[in-house]
Amino acid sequence: MSCDEFGRHQEAVEAFQQAIRLKPNLAQAHYNLCKAYGNLGRYQEAVDAFIQAIRLKPDFTEAHYSLGLTYLLLDDKGWAMEEYKILKDLNQERANNLFDLILIYQESLKNYQKSLEK
Repeated sequence: MSCDEFGRHQEAVEAFQQAIRLKPNLAQAHYNLCKAYGNLGRYQEAVDAFIQAIRLKPDFTEAHYSLGLTYLLLDDKGWAMEEYKILKDLNQERANNLFDLILIYQESLKNYQKSLEK
């Protein structure tokens, strides 16, 4: 990532934070903030913002899906599975997508652990 790209992502964070200050109940602004945090590798801050977006709009499918992915990035398969369970009631296709990624994550982790044993 170049400095220029980093600058734009940081500017996006600041813009979405400002939007949230003006309209704190706007779930989409919280979701967009999550994505900007994710682009900066600030995954824990992204989780916090995803949770806020979901609190405001509990049936926000893409927020649940992205939160599940972010949990995987944080090496937290348990919470990713919790998002999968929620997604099953919201959007089966997105739930299946997340579940497939959880399985890939598990398999990759097993393969990595086996490679360390050699």
